[in-house]
Amino acid sequence: MLRAIAYLLACAGGAAAWVVASRISGEAEAWDDQLYFEAALPALGAFVALLGFGMKERVGALGIAASVGQIAGLAATRGEHEMWPVDLALLSVQAIPFGICAWLGSVGRRLLGGAFRVAGRTARFCSWPVRRMCRGRCRARGRDRGRDRDRATPPALPEDRAARRMLI
Repeated sequence: MLRAIAYLLACAGGAAAWVVASRISGEAEAWDDQLYFEAALPALGAFVALLGFGMKERVGALGIAASVGQIAGLAATRGEHEMWPVDLALLSVQAIPFGICAWLGSVGRRLLGGAFRVAGRTARFCSWPVRRMCRGRCRARGRDRGRDRDRATPPALPEDRAARRMLI
């Protein structure tokens, strides 16, 4: 459910970036003015990275959703014209940098780990590279403890060298 909301937000952000840049510049297409490249695309990339920060997996599709939103914005502002195939190709290529932005947001989440204050609550998350560093101090690690115990653990090696040689 939350993943679908993130995709819808990315799509709405892409459409909003296109429509706002087109309306402010007064051009028929948003990329006819420099404002689109200097303000709209970086703002959309930051928004997609923020959405990627909130998701755990499949963040690359956020870039596709942002490009689909831009295509919808193009359709809303431009209507019918003869350059649709070229416009679709160029806006589809823009999904790659937006997917990278979403991935970087997800990597930022993994690197930060720990707790953040969200709406007065402590929201905890812990991803796999951080789990070893937190050493069980977060709730996410506590949920994994049961699975860790079920795995076969090797027996502890005895302190005596002779006994250790016998095991090897």
